[in-house]
Amino acid sequence: MRRSKIKTNIWNEDVLDNKGYKYTTNPPYSALVAHQRLTDEMLKILARHKLKTLVEVGCGDGVYTKEIKKKFKKLDMTKNHPKKYITTILREKEYL
Repeated sequence: MRRSKIKTNIWNEDVLDNKGYKYTTNPPYSALVAHQRLTDEMLKILARHKLKTLVEVGCGDGVYTKEIKKKFKKLDMTKNHPKKYITTILREKEYL
């Protein structure tokens, strides 16, 4: 198996086992702080561009998707992830 395929499988298993990535569904404090800093910066960048539409490809477990939707309620977003079971989990969490 190719090295990149092995790495991808680890992430996919994490999502299946935890109904999302472990660092977002049961995170230690350090992960919460680090994630919030990244989220704040990403939202600042998006705000500067005054976007009307956004395509998020490979949206993972949807944590950023949820934050973007909360901040930019009128933004027309298209979310996609190549793994069908991840999309199912996102719908269950109401991130899609």
